[in-house]
Amino acid sequence: MPGLTDGFAVINNQNYANAFLYMGVTDVIGVESFRRGKFYHFANPSPNVHMLESVGDKPVTNQQIIDTIQKLKNSNVEILLMMYKLTPIQLELAHNEAKKLGMGTIGELGFTSYKKGMDLGVDAFVHTTRYSLDIAPDSMALKVAQQPFSNDLGSPKWQYYQYLTNLKAENKALLQHAKNLGNSNSYIMPTFGLLYIDMPFSKNPWNEKIASIIDIKDINRPADKITGKHNYPPEELAAYQKLGFNELMIEKTYYNNGAHYISGSGTDVWGTMPGISLHQELEVLSHIGLTNREVLATSTSNFNDAFGLKFGKIETGFKANILILAKNPLDDIKNLKGSKTVILN
Repeated sequence: MPGLTDGFAVINNQNYANAFLYMGVTDVIGVESFRRGKFYHFANPSPNVHMLESVGDKPVTNQQIIDTIQKLKNSNVEILLMMYKLTPIQLELAHNEAKKLGMGTIGELGFTSYKKGMDLGVDAFVHTTRYSLDIAPDSMALKVAQQPFSNDLGSPKWQYYQYLTNLKAENKALLQHAKNLGNSNSYIMPTFGLLYIDMPFSKNPWNEKIASIIDIKDINRPADKITGKHNYPPEELAAYQKLGFNELMIEKTYYNNGAHYISGSGTDVWGTMPGISLHQELEVLSHIGLTNREVLATSTSNFNDAFGLKFGKIETGFKANILILAKNPLDDIKNLKGSKTVILN
């Protein structure tokens, strides 16, 4: 089968690259941030790296958007992440400019609705907690767009998270948003890995054989090596556990309404780990109802379908990234973690 793709991850050092390859990951859509640190571009061997960079983290002019995208393209960035501060007109401008230059587009929106992004044909959206913002009341969504990042349980972000935590399956806004996603051509990337450790069925990532080469100091908010759980303050831990549980219901609703999925781990924040957390992501996708064939597609061929990237299929003209597995993952998705041969490029 084709090698796996992690659609949202960092490589900080050679051991990270080794861990990805050991777990069958041959392509990474690369991100870097103040929490993840700088992306290490000198690993050898390494998965193929397709860098993602953003526009719209802060309010910008239309000309700044065009200039930024052109600069990113000249730096060989392949995927444009379009962020909260873009207005509807600016989102359309950014998306069209990126497509003109042959770049993929991902939305993490705030001042523009996700329905607008779907109508524009944005390739994908990232993070369940983010692309569910259309469900929230407009006044709440606006406050999140103005202040999208905070660990303070009283912040706009956490007030919105509490809203998602208390959401019921029959909520009309949820059902409408699910229908919108199912009727669109946009893909969604839940990044379940970010909340996996706090889910009741999670397994200790440090028990994976390849975890022995990972330094816990390199991981943002890592899981405890003994328990496999976060050592968050009790109130914060309870909030994440409840949010993760309801996120499963939300994603089941999206899937049942025909949403299209790609997979990404979010490595290495909130305890996510290279290679290991992509398999956690696939485990949860299976948990919400995807068939084994559909789960495999989220990490292989769907990346070509979403972005036009030439990997994830065993076909002429595609990267020859191939896994030869001892046991068939169509029978059991856990077989992806079994004995394997990895052919890279």
